[in-house]
Amino acid sequence: MNYLAHFTFKGNNNAQDGYFTMVVAADSPEHALNRFRSEIERLSKEDFFFQDKESIYLEDIIEMARIPRAAVLTRHESRSNDGRDRIATNLPGNARGMKILVCCDEEEAARFDPDLPSRPFLQLGCGRDTGAGT
Repeated sequence: MNYLAHFTFKGNNNAQDGYFTMVVAADSPEHALNRFRSEIERLSKEDFFFQDKESIYLEDIIEMARIPRAAVLTRHESRSNDGRDRIATNLPGNARGMKILVCCDEEEAARFDPDLPSRPFLQLGCGRDTGAGT
């Protein structure tokens, strides 16, 4: 199977927050999560773009039996101009042979409110993996 995962992150100190996407072929969703985690850990040590990331959050995982020949919209996200409100939709159109395995629920969405606690998929910078998302 092929797995497409969307992640958000919070940066160290005053570094920027943002998002990124990864894809991997794996035997199971658990194997895919392990591969994503390993690659993010590697990138955090070797890649300039990942050096200021502290907390990585798993937004969703989409499972694909095969890569489609026709283009498929897998994610659409919009944010208000002030960045406080957002709407994210996964597989909003015709996505045959694809399914969402993990999706950001209301508790997970609470992390966008800085006054509410959240659990990262992976904690970088302090060398601690919380194990969330597995």
